[in-house]
Amino acid sequence: MRPNKSEIMRETFGHVYVYFIYGMYYCLNFTTDRGGAGAVLIRAAEPTKGLALMEERRGASDIRKLASGPGRLCQAFGLDLSFNGERIGRRIKVKTGKVTSEIAISKRIGITRATHLEWRFYERGSPFVSR
Repeated sequence: MRPNKSEIMRETFGHVYVYFIYGMYYCLNFTTDRGGAGAVLIRAAEPTKGLALMEERRGASDIRKLASGPGRLCQAFGLDLSFNGERIGRRIKVKTGKVTSEIAISKRIGITRATHLEWRFYERGSPFVSR
């Protein structure tokens, strides 16, 4: 049995937390704190493999728009609530590339509360970063 949403946020780290928002989009998060609630929203990714399937799922051919945004990312990669609670590394693997770019920080976007917090990290100059 998989833990419920709040248990995942409170009691795990290194797990996948997927939720459904606005009745239409899934959002991918990775839990980060075993001692309290914590997760990182994955807002975008650079697609490198399986592009034809992603284009089909998204109904789009512009590679920059396949996974640039939390809803687009989940749609392109076929992520839904069935991934919720899984340990990272099983069906969802995180791979690193060459670290040659600069990491930038900005205020949070797409929310109405705590917008002053600079909790948004992204690769400066990447065409795959969500707005």
